Amino acid sequence: MRTAQHAVYRMTRGPSSTRAETQRAQIEAPDAVFDLRHYPMTRRAVRGGAFALRAGAAGNDPAEEAMLVVSGYRGMVAAGGQNPAGGWLVELFADDATLPLGQAAFAMRALVAVALAGAASPPVV
Repeated sequence: MRTAQHAVYRMTRGPSSTRAETQRAQIEAPDAVFDLRHYPMTRRAVRGGAFALRAGAAGNDPAEEAMLVVSGYRGMVAAGGQNPAGGWLVELFADDATLPLGQAAFAMRALVAVALAGAASPPVV
C-alpha cells in the first residue's frame, strides 16, 4: 500500500487568539509504502471492510497497535474498498484530545463506498 496523502488537522485556541485556528502538520512521507501482509486488519479494510482500534485493548494485532502507538495516537478507525483504480483506505487517528472514534467505522465505510462508486482514478494529491 502506498500513501497518497497524509495530514494532521486540529482545531485549537491559541493564547492570543479569540477564534479557532487550524493547525496542520504533515508527519509522514508522501510516498510511504506499507506491506499489508504485516497489517491484517488494514488489509481486510482495503478489501472493503472497516475497523476501530483502541490502544491497549485486548485482542489487538501487535503490528497494528505498534503503528498506532509509535505515531503518538490512542485510537483509530479505518475504512476502505476497491474500484478499478485499486484498493483504497481512509484512516482517522485519535489522541487524548480527540473524541472516541469507535462508532465512526461503519459510517466511514459507507462514505468510502459512495466515493468508490465515482470515477475510477487516483485522487489528486
